[in-house]
Amino acid sequence: MECPSCGAELRVVTELYNTPHFGDVFISSVSCDCGFRHSDSFVVNVNEPVRYTIEINSNNIFAKVIRSSSGTIRVPEIGVMMEPGVASQGFITNIEGILFRFEEMVKVAKNWNYEDEEKTKKCDWI
Repeated sequence: MECPSCGAELRVVTELYNTPHFGDVFISSVSCDCGFRHSDSFVVNVNEPVRYTIEINSNNIFAKVIRSSSGTIRVPEIGVMMEPGVASQGFITNIEGILFRFEEMVKVAKNWNYEDEEKTKKCDWI
């Protein structure tokens, strides 16, 4: 498989991961030396969509989180949300990892809007 960015050969890694509550989850990851990467996760068993809610605290910061490319994650306490889009990627991480991802997204948004004082002020919590 060729890299869509540079045309080099992609590294492909796949894994079947057994998880509580979801059952088997198929994880795939492709990457290239040029920096291109994409990953996704798919629940192998067909189940009805579900919503899980967890109150974040120091006792569960390392709880596992699985997000498919079509999943949404919301943290209303800090006013952030991760919704699916055309470039969405699935992943397995923990709550701490989710918070780090949000922190990086806010940094990027702040840099993109550096000339808009109102928007950058909203990002000052990081």
